Amino acid sequence: MMSINNEIEEIEISIDSAKRTIELGKSLEKLKKNKEFKEIILDGYFNKEAVRLVGLKRDPNCQDPVQQADIDQALNGISELQEHFRKIERFADQAQAALEDFEAAKEEALLEE
Repeated sequence: MMSINNEIEEIEISIDSAKRTIELGKSLEKLKKNKEFKEIILDGYFNKEAVRLVGLKRDPNCQDPVQQADIDQALNGISELQEHFRKIERFADQAQAALEDFEAAKEEALLEE
């Protein structure tokens, strides 16, 4: 059986982890508001570069299998970074919801102590 002290320690570890995840989400939100980040990543890479690469998929001068593989790899890179950002946001939202539960559980455990 787990002691109250061990339970409190595990809850505190969960609280710290949730807070770090929430901070990462906040950092991403700050980045998204940054003018240079918007210009280079959100608009430049996620939009303009993606459109350029999609256009190259059917460009008659870029039909060599190696060129097509390079284009696919570049498009996959864009998708991977977008997915990474979505995960940060999703995990931060989940951590925010869980944080309240962890803090309530800690209070309960402290009362039992």
